[in-house]
Amino acid sequence: MPAPRDRLAPETRLRIVIGSGAAAFGVPWGRQAKVQGGARPTPRRVNVDGAAAVEPAQGTGIGEVEEAVRSAVQAGGGRLPYADFLRLCLYHPARGYYAGFGPGTEEGARSPASDYFTSADLHPAFGHLLAREAALHLERLLREGHERVWVVEVGGGRGLLARDVLQALSLEFPKVFERLRYLLVEPHAGWARVQRANLLPEFSGAVSWVRAAGPGLPLRAVRGVILSNELFDAQPFHVLEGHGAGVREVFITVGEGGGLAETPGPPSRADLARRLEAEGVRLAEAQRGEVSLDAGALALDMARALLKGAVLAADYGDEAQALYDARRRPEGTMRCFFRHRLNTEPLARLGAQDITAHVDFTALARAFEEGGLAVRPVERQADFLRRHGLGEILGKLEREQTRLEREVYVRHRRALEALQDPRGLGANLILTAVK
Repeated sequence: MPAPRDRLAPETRLRIVIGSGAAAFGVPWGRQAKVQGGARPTPRRVNVDGAAAVEPAQGTGIGEVEEAVRSAVQAGGGRLPYADFLRLCLYHPARGYYAGFGPGTEEGARSPASDYFTSADLHPAFGHLLAREAALHLERLLREGHERVWVVEVGGGRGLLARDVLQALSLEFPKVFERLRYLLVEPHAGWARVQRANLLPEFSGAVSWVRAAGPGLPLRAVRGVILSNELFDAQPFHVLEGHGAGVREVFITVGEGGGLAETPGPPSRADLARRLEAEGVRLAEAQRGEVSLDAGALALDMARALLKGAVLAADYGDEAQALYDARRRPEGTMRCFFRHRLNTEPLARLGAQDITAHVDFTALARAFEEGGLAVRPVERQADFLRRHGLGEILGKLEREQTRLEREVYVRHRRALEALQDPRGLGANLILTAVK
């Protein structure tokens, strides 16, 4: 289902009453909003199997990221684990895919919306309904006597989710909003500038930033909610394949013709195979699967940073038994996205395209539990949003249809339906872990 191209303006609001009393849920309708970082594109990763492939990459010489990759291959004795390759492609400090966004970069015209798209980019209702779950945990903390509560978002993208969550809390939970601080943990200065443009001055005094340098979270004793949306899929991962009774790892190397290539070999770390064994997973012969130790480490950091409250993690992926099902995913889940087109060329366009894999929610749950949190059963995004009132929003939209321009109505309807589409974003998972 096509998505609206532009984010809709917060200035033109239809107040939707959700719940009891005078609490109102504000959902933007109408004009195109002034959103920094690019207008809304066609969604990425929606019905991926039907996505059009991009044209093969053409040689344009060796760029800074490829030079770094080749140097790392040489330093590693001729082979480089995929996880280290991805750290360079995605997080190279000057030319990495995520580091290169934002104003002030050399690619000034490049925007975070140019290649990919999340539920928060699609429609404000996602953040508003996520805020309702967050409010349950924040209200609990306030009832227990805490003077200040926090929402900490890790990897906030353009700041749109933060804006929607803050708007929802200010409208529907004003007493929570009065005692709330919203903290964005952002390692990249370019992204932080985009976030500030989308959040200030409207939420001056309520929102602040901390720059995370290197692995781990610079936080402790958080009383509140730690929030992420499509964060764990962006963590580097190793690529394994079934071989005999065990596994071997896929490495990056330099081929005979001088180009980058893949080669299998013994795993670089013993804990890669142990992770699969702990989940009861055995890869079939030549079956590929991705293992992100970084994602588990980040989840553990979140759990240890939380003193009391909850973690809400929204992402695409599956639990281990389904994720590593050889019948469904014999080639694994690694995908590349460039200008909203799917491709399977991770060794092309280094630093210029998104490289991602599905999240292992079994591993995330284990990490949160290791950090002392109680993990609730994961929910499909569609079910989560319906539970928190998506049907009410759709119903209100239908009742107000005659008051809206046809184009505005259709755009909202398509966006809201896309959030719960079981073939796309609706199949994403949301994990809640509490303490």
